[in-house]
Amino acid sequence: MQAHVTTGFGGYVLRFVCDDPGVIDLLDLHFRENLTDAEPDITLDMRMVSPGEIARLIGLYSSPYVFLDKRTVNFGPNLLEGCWDFDSKLFTLQVSRAFMAQEHLWFFDRFLCRLYYTLVMRDLQRISRPWIVHCAGVARGGRGYIFFGPPGSGKSTTAGLSRQYHIMHDDMNIVTLNGDRVHVQGVPFNPKLIERTNVGVPLSMICSLHQSDAVRLERGTPDEFLQKVAPENFLPLPLFTNDRKSAFQYLLQCLGELSRQVPYYRLYFKKDESFWDHIATVEALHGQHSADVHQKN
Repeated sequence: MQAHVTTGFGGYVLRFVCDDPGVIDLLDLHFRENLTDAEPDITLDMRMVSPGEIARLIGLYSSPYVFLDKRTVNFGPNLLEGCWDFDSKLFTLQVSRAFMAQEHLWFFDRFLCRLYYTLVMRDLQRISRPWIVHCAGVARGGRGYIFFGPPGSGKSTTAGLSRQYHIMHDDMNIVTLNGDRVHVQGVPFNPKLIERTNVGVPLSMICSLHQSDAVRLERGTPDEFLQKVAPENFLPLPLFTNDRKSAFQYLLQCLGELSRQVPYYRLYFKKDESFWDHIATVEALHGQHSADVHQKN
């Protein structure tokens, strides 16, 4: 007997159907803050197969993900193969059991992000412009803050130091432009099962992370913002296409507008929560977000 899990994902609803109760339990656990009873925008009918079976059925690929035609995709490679019937909103999948193992859950999360972009780009009624940023996201006092940087810069550390507030996600968050409003919320899948909250809030500040013995905030320039933040975005490339040029154009347009609407700072921080006092001081003293530096040893 098939069971299902239904979750929200950045304004869309995904329903996962599978006859393996262990898979349903796993998805229920990792989506637990975002479960919903709403009608799905797409149903993913998952048939679990043994490791290597997809490779035998589809063949070997060197690319991490390959679209076979405008409806069929191989992802992994050879961890997932699926065919999307757009008319019936049904995505029929063969999924290797290896894909749902703990060591591959982060990659399953990446597949879900591509799936999300597919829904976004096919939505002709969409007026907002969302995309996914590789960052830690925290909600504090009804405002959102995202912290980004290369591996080891402190994204997970920053999230861990913010547990008195609401952690949206320590790794992947959705930023959405809607006219003069900018909104942020976490990607719903939770590979590391960190304690987090399903909230979405206006985005107030963007910070690049720099570990230091002295805590300070320095206002960055729009050019610096584009240079630093662009590599930290999950390219808005849907399934079934390799049109990276269009994806980059969409991303650069979004980032250009974001740089004009939300202030960007370089955050130099120690491994304690004192950086939040500096953020609060900058926002209180410089509502216009001036280029002044706030520093306190």
